[in-house]
Amino acid sequence: MTASLTALVTAVLLVSATVLAPEVAQNALNRTLADTDATMTASTGFDERWPELDQSVRTAVSDAGPIESITATISTTAFTMPDAEENTRLALGYVEDAESRAHLTTGRWPDDDAQHVETAVHAAALDALGLQPGDVMTLHPLTGSRTPVEVTVVGGYEPQDAVDPVWHGHGTGIRPAPGDGFTVIGPLLFQRDDMVNRIAPATATTQWLLPLAAGEVTLDDADAVTAALRALAGDLSDLRAGDFGQQMAVDGEVAALVERAGAAASSTRAILLVVVAMLTVLGIWALAFTARLVAAGRAAGTALLRARGVREGRLLRWSFLGAALPAVGVAAVAPLVADVLLDGSALTAPAWLASIAVGVLWLLLMVSADLRAGRSVASVATAAARPRRAAAQRAGLDLVLLGLGILGLQQLRRPPEESPEVVLVVAPALVVLAGSVVLARALPWIARAAAALGSAGAGIAAMLGTQETARRTARHLAAGVLVVLAITVSVFSATTQATWDAFRADTVALTEPADVRLTPAATTDDDLGTRLQDLPGVEAAMAVVRTSFRDDGTPVDVVGVDPATAATVMRWDADLAGGDPAQRLDLLSGASSPGSLTAMVTDDLADRFGLAEGDDIDLPLSAGTRVGVHVAAVVTAVPGTTHPAAILTDAESLSALGAAASSEWWLATSDDGQDAAAAAIDLPGVNAAATHADALDQARQDPSSAGIGTGLTAGLAFAAVFVLIGVVVHTVTSFQSRSTEYALLRAIGLGRRSATGSVTVEHAVLLGFATLTGLGLGLVVAWLVVPHAVGGLAGLPEVPPLRLSVPWGTIAVLTGAVVALAAILIAVQAILTRRLDVAAVLREGG
Repeated sequence: MTASLTALVTAVLLVSATVLAPEVAQNALNRTLADTDATMTASTGFDERWPELDQSVRTAVSDAGPIESITATISTTAFTMPDAEENTRLALGYVEDAESRAHLTTGRWPDDDAQHVETAVHAAALDALGLQPGDVMTLHPLTGSRTPVEVTVVGGYEPQDAVDPVWHGHGTGIRPAPGDGFTVIGPLLFQRDDMVNRIAPATATTQWLLPLAAGEVTLDDADAVTAALRALAGDLSDLRAGDFGQQMAVDGEVAALVERAGAAASSTRAILLVVVAMLTVLGIWALAFTARLVAAGRAAGTALLRARGVREGRLLRWSFLGAALPAVGVAAVAPLVADVLLDGSALTAPAWLASIAVGVLWLLLMVSADLRAGRSVASVATAAARPRRAAAQRAGLDLVLLGLGILGLQQLRRPPEESPEVVLVVAPALVVLAGSVVLARALPWIARAAAALGSAGAGIAAMLGTQETARRTARHLAAGVLVVLAITVSVFSATTQATWDAFRADTVALTEPADVRLTPAATTDDDLGTRLQDLPGVEAAMAVVRTSFRDDGTPVDVVGVDPATAATVMRWDADLAGGDPAQRLDLLSGASSPGSLTAMVTDDLADRFGLAEGDDIDLPLSAGTRVGVHVAAVVTAVPGTTHPAAILTDAESLSALGAAASSEWWLATSDDGQDAAAAAIDLPGVNAAATHADALDQARQDPSSAGIGTGLTAGLAFAAVFVLIGVVVHTVTSFQSRSTEYALLRAIGLGRRSATGSVTVEHAVLLGFATLTGLGLGLVVAWLVVPHAVGGLAGLPEVPPLRLSVPWGTIAVLTGAVVALAAILIAVQAILTRRLDVAAVLREGG
């Protein structure tokens, strides 16, 4: 029963992991598309052939793929009415299915079959024009035939969303005149036929809104959807040019959005599959470990049956029949349990396949272990005294696995673009497995060394505990490897998560390097810096000059700062700066001579142009003029840009060169900068404000990053469950198999305290070595794999670099949890040892 429950838990975890990775990635894709305005628009001028064009658009869209709906609109502001002010214009329009985008405030919607032209007017426009349902108004076109049109007002409405693009910017009902322009009132909505045939505006814009059906885009067809959307954009662009002589304008980078979202989600899935591959290795080992323990418990009975002449075929049949029902139960129940744990998302074909695979593997492992155990009564007694090495180890298969791990490691050291994705996913698992093989070879030596130290000590508890570990190393080996694998996976998952978080923080620190970043208008007064200093919480303000140029086809970003202020305003990590940022910035202070620049350049730029610290080069910083640049230092990244090729220099010197540049203001604040940003946006001359806190919050909520966090956290939790299963099962079976030995020791006078001490030492040697080995292997694998494989799978940009970040706090908690588990198991086993009925056990054994 215990073995079947262990197999079921293992199957549930593997099924959940198999389902979770693609599900998390798919959710990330859907959230990215849902949180973005994924709408393509096609627009052109209006004429009498609009119905034909409308049908052509619908035909093109019907063949394009996941477009959720088509909404056609017509809009014009080339109308007025008698007694209207000279600077007033009326907005007229048609919105397909307007009833779903607005609600009536009075009256009704226009009728298709009305004898006279009917209109529904925006509620705010009704009040402004002094109209109500039943009134007749005369519309005067300002272009074309100039024939007035009488219309009857039949209702008033309010838009559900005033900024919905179907209203063409008139969703509030009244758009005041900007400067000397016109105040636009409306829209007045008409039925399609009335708008086309009766109103027939000579000057109008017609538009089709084509929102993406985000929920229908899957990871597997994201590339096909991208291609279909690009083809649709091309077909729409050609419609007017080919059939009617006027170009159709297609806007909305929906294809590029789907491509980016699909790539990010695919990267998320691939990164999580790395952990799933490791968990698969861990799960297979757990199944084999449990099957071996069960077979060891039945070895004596199997040996007795063989001694009495039972043939191998009958033993095989009995073993198969005994294991078949639990295996079928595991295969049938695991997806149902996983479905409950995952809130109804595990009853899929991959889940059932994974569950069936676990059930079949469990059946094969059980039968195989049964047939290997109990070859004879003598072999059972020998195994009880000194178990042999595992069959795989005796056959040298562990060396084969070690070779595969080395091969996987070699693949990981190659550039990511040269290794297939499947290699990057599987290779880390092979490396972990190879490390465990090394442990299997090393554990007997460690156990013997511990036994030698224990025998040399004064305490009988230490001697008994270490001698037991050395005498029965093979019995402890499977449990030790299981703990090593689980801790390795946990450390790898935690380190990958920490590295990903650090990369995300580095990216935000480069794109938003100050607490607040302001974009001023093209022309502003000289007092802006003084007014910025007076904003709430502002401690320092720095003007930043930015420009860019191309040289030999290489785009280069240039950022100019005030070296004296920059150290207190901007975030610049010492690793990215190549040293202390303040000392680096001192290299720019007063170093530039007239007509030249002293600057720091990035590694990428230095490699492209063969530069080193102290070199000089002429670059086209100013239009038509090359400027001498002295390289004061080579850095990894420049604050304010994630472009690989970038330059950091003195703002004053950069401005003096007359280069075409834009300016920004970077502010340091005593808080998160929200109050300063809100106040700054109200200042004249400030166009936009962004804060580092907002950017970091948005990065944390990014669906792909959140998905990676969810999957890695789940991997950490699954590995913890495997540790619990392995250690508990090993402890229980070990105590059961050794109860006679404990009784004998108690019978010859071993005290309870000594018995408890021997158990403590035994667990300390096994779990201590396994924990330290797992932590070390996990850190080594993370160091070898994470910066390379994760960066390759995620398709990360060159800047900032992905730097390994070790979560020492999480590792400390993990170690503490293993120590606590060991303490609990030692306490339980000590209690069982003290309560052992010595006489009853000895009678049963005799």
